[in-house]
Amino acid sequence: MSQTLSVATIGSLRGNDPPSDGKYFKTTSEVRSATLIPVQKLYEAIACDPRYFQFAHIPDRIIRCLELCGVHCERAAVKEILLTYYLFIGVVDDELELAPAEFGEKILQRLETVIPSFDEETKSSRAQFMTEILKRHITSASHSRVLRKFRRLNRVSIKERQVRTMKEYVKQRRLVGRLTAELSYLLIIDHLCGASAKAGELMKDIGAVGCLIDSVVDAGADQRAGLLSFRPTFFGALFLFTQTLLLGAKLPLRHPRLLSLFVEAMRDNFYDRRRSLAI
Repeated sequence: MSQTLSVATIGSLRGNDPPSDGKYFKTTSEVRSATLIPVQKLYEAIACDPRYFQFAHIPDRIIRCLELCGVHCERAAVKEILLTYYLFIGVVDDELELAPAEFGEKILQRLETVIPSFDEETKSSRAQFMTEILKRHITSASHSRVLRKFRRLNRVSIKERQVRTMKEYVKQRRLVGRLTAELSYLLIIDHLCGASAKAGELMKDIGAVGCLIDSVVDAGADQRAGLLSFRPTFFGALFLFTQTLLLGAKLPLRHPRLLSLFVEAMRDNFYDRRRSLAI
């Protein structure tokens, strides 16, 4: 996957300008500025990392999902925002697995400030770097609400790592998926035409299913890595699988046109993860 930071993003990463709220630098000289080259290269390195291959497909799927609900969008802007957001989710999740619990608070502290700051820590931490990139897509009007949702997502993620039963684990994973999807909706809502609460709820439902699917796929690896605070039994694993299947089956029943999208997502998820492990 090759990804280039758009003018909309890279043109406003100097760190001394106010939030864009949709007003971006548009000259090619901004993109070619020598001070922005390291930012461009680091972003491209993350976007091309095999560990994050699966995130390349998410923006297009969400756009198609919205269109099935009668919601149209500014495709280029929405795709850019969603790719940045899900790369952020991926790299933060990776560093949270290795870093102490306080690392989540450090990310939240960065999100509190609206102006990007590419300091020394962003050179050594992909998660902190992607936090600064993501901030360019959070408008001043939505900043407080988005920050509240991120704080809740952090609390739920911490609780997820502390649960002792598969039933509680499934509950927390569904919450993580719904909150992750809700945040993506909040980030792109200004670029949607005909946005509705129905479309937002559908995105949250899909997010919950997607999170459970990831848990099914990664269950063995997560256990070996010590990311679970309990040892899943056979019946626990069966419960996770059946809950994922049942929840996943409800979506195409309520929205038949989502069936092909759901099957495609499952296929891409499987092959992208195999590719990331093989490289």
